[in-house]
Amino acid sequence: MGAALIRSAFSANIKERRDCSTALFDARGRMISQAEHIPVHLGAMPDAVAAVIEHDPRPGEVWILNDPYAGGTHLPDVTTVSRTEVGFAVTRAHHADVGGREPGSMPADSRTLDEEGVVIPPTRLDDETLGALVARMRNPAERRGDLRAQLAAHRLAERRIAELCERRGRDEVAAAMDELYAYSERRMRAGIAALPDDVVAAVVQLADMPRVTSAMLSRLVERFVDTGAPIVASDYQGVHAPPTLYSRALFPELGGAEGDGSGRRLVWRRESDVVRVPWPADALADVDREEDWERMDTRTP
Repeated sequence: MGAALIRSAFSANIKERRDCSTALFDARGRMISQAEHIPVHLGAMPDAVAAVIEHDPRPGEVWILNDPYAGGTHLPDVTTVSRTEVGFAVTRAHHADVGGREPGSMPADSRTLDEEGVVIPPTRLDDETLGALVARMRNPAERRGDLRAQLAAHRLAERRIAELCERRGRDEVAAAMDELYAYSERRMRAGIAALPDDVVAAVVQLADMPRVTSAMLSRLVERFVDTGAPIVASDYQGVHAPPTLYSRALFPELGGAEGDGSGRRLVWRRESDVVRVPWPADALADVDREEDWERMDTRTP
């Protein structure tokens, strides 16, 4: 898939810089196999697949999205999802432009997603939809070429999976996917078990943002786990933000889109947040009401 995408792409972004990723998922939406491409793409892909699964995609359909609240990262990373005989094939590619007020679709001073470019919720992709999307982007011919390269990668994945199922049997392929997923979990658990018992600390500092320590994040996790309610939401409107990626990186113990049996996961919403996580986060464990979170939000608008 990855080779087909790179060789078929029109833009230097994908063909030469190789800012793209591909992966295969099982029928439950669990990532089973991923190409050695861009880790940030792959980290949020399960949430993109989960968002598409909610629409009950049919065989032969390809769905497209880039919405950060539906498993996307930043808007130029456009994701496509299609069914295979035993699950889903996924591609994600950084398009050189997806509209917005500046070329490249990453204005540094943007305040809303719409300023960055075209926001695509999970949408079934056909010729009419593809034409309507690229018409809102700069260099539409190149955009169309890159999207067609993604579609070509999907057709290859669907064909290769069908050939494998014909050769080995669909049930055996599905069982092998289950075992591969279980094997990766065993390897991860063994790696964690090998870590020494110790107390560690870290500090996150990005540009002029306030310092966010691991202790602050731990208090937020404890608050979430104690209540068991989906109370955590994006701390800003999603500009340059892949919330699903950050939730996985910062709070892996809360589970992911594929579910880990715990029933706990972070829920990211738009304007209907139960509570908003403001910066700075000094008193996360002591705030109970939404108005208190709003009062704590001292960021410059």
